[in-house]
Amino acid sequence: MADTIEADPDALQTLVDSLTASVSAIDLQLQGLDGELTWLMGSWSGDAAQAYLTAQTGWNGSLEELRSWLGAMAGVLSGISARYTETESTVIARCS
Repeated sequence: MADTIEADPDALQTLVDSLTASVSAIDLQLQGLDGELTWLMGSWSGDAAQAYLTAQTGWNGSLEELRSWLGAMAGVLSGISARYTETESTVIARCS
């Protein structure tokens, strides 16, 4: 069993970048879907239109929740990476 904890701030930053890119991709997908379906909604009426609006509201809510979670995780990991880097610099300075 290892008695040390190791962290790779660069790997954490890569993960932060990936999470941030995922948030951007979700935004683009939602915008694209809204843009493509806006014209179609004009031709729908009655139960079909209401069923779609209900489903879209659910999808948008779920994707917004995922987007928020990914953004929060990116923020947390970015902070962890910064603290590891700061701590490592402090330890190196004290040992020099």
